[in-house]
Amino acid sequence: MVKIQLHLSDELTARAENFCRVHQMSFDDLARLGIERLLDQSEAVVEADWRLPSPQPLGWCELGDEALKAQARFPAGVESSGELRGVNR
Repeated sequence: MVKIQLHLSDELTARAENFCRVHQMSFDDLARLGIERLLDQSEAVVEADWRLPSPQPLGWCELGDEALKAQARFPAGVESSGELRGVNR
């Protein structure tokens, strides 16, 4: 076993302590069970047959690849690398 220090808000600590008191369990058990449950749920999502969603148009229809790259290359109002002196990128 590994000893770990947690930093929790006062509100979360009070809720956890109340839960432990009501369910007659230690704070360590609560933390361990919570971590196990979260990891088990996330592994189930990873193991599911998940696929990347198909691309959707995002409003750049009028710009081709080269025009889009040109727009992204320079800050607003700058059209060439010669104009970049003194401009914060």
